[in-house]
Amino acid sequence: MLKEQEKQIFDGLGRPIKTLAKGVRYKMVDHGYYTTALKPGEPDAIRPVLPDEEQRYLDAKLKLKRMQ
Repeated sequence: MLKEQEKQIFDGLGRPIKTLAKGVRYKMVDHGYYTTALKPGEPDAIRPVLPDEEQRYLDAKLKLKRMQ
């Protein structure tokens, strides 16, 4: 079991964001173990590299979603 921790925020290119720009509207997308902050018109094109245990969890979650 993973210990609870603050979620990392990434941009649409998979780069970590430390602070959000003031005055910019972001679309926040929660992916479970991480969150993406997308600027208007920015696609969620690249997934960030995650630790193995978190990646396996997200892959299994996506597989279940496709089966439904």
